[in-house]
Amino acid sequence: MPRRRPRRDRRSKEETPTSEEEKKPFRIRIRDPRHGFWAELGYSLRRRVLTGVLTIVPLAIAALPVYLLYPKLNLLAEFVSQKYLKAGRLDEETTLILKFGSMALALILVVSALYIVGLLSSTFFVRSFLNLLRRIIEYVPIVNFCHRTTKQVVDLIEQQSSKPFNKVVIIEYPRRGVFALGFVTGEHRYPGRFGELVHVFLPTTPNPTSGFLLLLSPGDVTETGLTVDDAVRFIISGGILDMGEIKPKPFESTLPPPPKPAPHAPIPPAIKIARTLESAK
Repeated sequence: MPRRRPRRDRRSKEETPTSEEEKKPFRIRIRDPRHGFWAELGYSLRRRVLTGVLTIVPLAIAALPVYLLYPKLNLLAEFVSQKYLKAGRLDEETTLILKFGSMALALILVVSALYIVGLLSSTFFVRSFLNLLRRIIEYVPIVNFCHRTTKQVVDLIEQQSSKPFNKVVIIEYPRRGVFALGFVTGEHRYPGRFGELVHVFLPTTPNPTSGFLLLLSPGDVTETGLTVDDAVRFIISGGILDMGEIKPKPFESTLPPPPKPAPHAPIPPAIKIARTLESAK
């Protein structure tokens, strides 16, 4: 039987691909809509709104009791002063002094009421009621975010008052080339091969009250020059708020220098002679 001749490629030499780029399939590049104008506008709006919320919420919560209690107490003081003025027992000058005194008294009563609420919140029944109220608030869409953020700030302030953070530092965690923000909580010189170690608290985002405790050598810790407040705002906002200018410098230890080893006592001549004789044998 006659052999079949192999098929020749009908394509000319110009049509055959000669390089790797020509062998690649042709692709149409479509612009990702997530990186367009509207995406950037939405990101900017979310960032500005979150910045405003984190700024206003703590101030609003601090001013709310004064806003609710102060006008009522001031009206009560004015009512009493006007009543005595009509009765002819007070003149206008004394009434004016009494008015300013009533304002100061109203502020004192507001602070006293807040103190009593804080004192009662430590009891079992009031604490149970507050926990129930917090659970109800967690189901309200916008209020739960404000309450959660404020609670985290308050918890962090209480944590700082009980054991203050010394410095804001940057470490490489969880691997080389990845940087994390932490707080120095202490230093200690451990015996053995560990030597001097720095206690660094590594908070989580957006809840800075939880985190990890790391023991690092001073060479692995870099100071930032930031304040604790700036670092806390940066952590709670998830990196949206700017933490300020970082001024890196090597970690400066506050531990006293290690004690020098005691000098060796001189060897008596008799012991030297005995050792020489033993080595000669």
